[in-house]
Amino acid sequence: AAASMAAMGTKVVYASYEMQWDVVQLRMASAWSHTANAREMGVKPFSWSYVATGKAKKESAYSNMDHFSLSRVIVERPDPIAHALNMWDSGPGRNVAVLTSGNSVSMLCGMCRNISDVQSMALVIDYIQIVPTDKSDQKEYERVTEVMNTLQQHALDINGCPVLAISSCRNLKPADYQDGPSMEWLRGSGYIQYDAEQIVMLVPDKEKNDAGNLVTARDTDGSMFAKLTVLKNRTGETDKSIAIRVYGEYSYIK
Repeated sequence: AAASMAAMGTKVVYASYEMQWDVVQLRMASAWSHTANAREMGVKPFSWSYVATGKAKKESAYSNMDHFSLSRVIVERPDPIAHALNMWDSGPGRNVAVLTSGNSVSMLCGMCRNISDVQSMALVIDYIQIVPTDKSDQKEYERVTEVMNTLQQHALDINGCPVLAISSCRNLKPADYQDGPSMEWLRGSGYIQYDAEQIVMLVPDKEKNDAGNLVTARDTDGSMFAKLTVLKNRTGETDKSIAIRVYGEYSYIK
């Protein structure tokens, strides 16, 4: 989503409290490489995990290179992945600021309000349950409640901007998948469902294996069958599901 917004010219602040800066950039570049916009620029699609772990052909692995060596590859070697990363960095990547310093939610929103033309940008939070507040002694419910309240106020403020926040779910049981997605799945605080304007749940399809256990349903190419379900929408339809396939190592949804 961040890569798509950046490709359309929207400025994006991506606050990651889990992944490192280079991994976030790599995943966004990989997702963007599969779009029509990237194809028009002569970019070939690539898997971010191919670069990060070198799972594919050994002669194309980057995993053991330090940053200096990798920089030389990008500059000197006519490599399709290096080309894709260069085009991302000089194109849509210029619209993305990735923050991984662990700023509290109030500090983060304050930084965004100081950005000129803040209304034309978007803030992405990855993810709600681990965003810190200014108080160190809060339990999860209290902390998540404060995070959601602060993000909602920021989104509605005249000097705020749209917020796309990722949430984790509580531990799900087989019966949960049979009943279907619910806002009760959200972990940490009921204020997530109260404060959010829209809630969309990404849920993998499950099937029984030979042992009778529920496992994620996958296609022959390794992609995961899943559904995007709109659970809340103050300005439109709800309980609407879209069947999708998720390509994990591409960070790309078809």
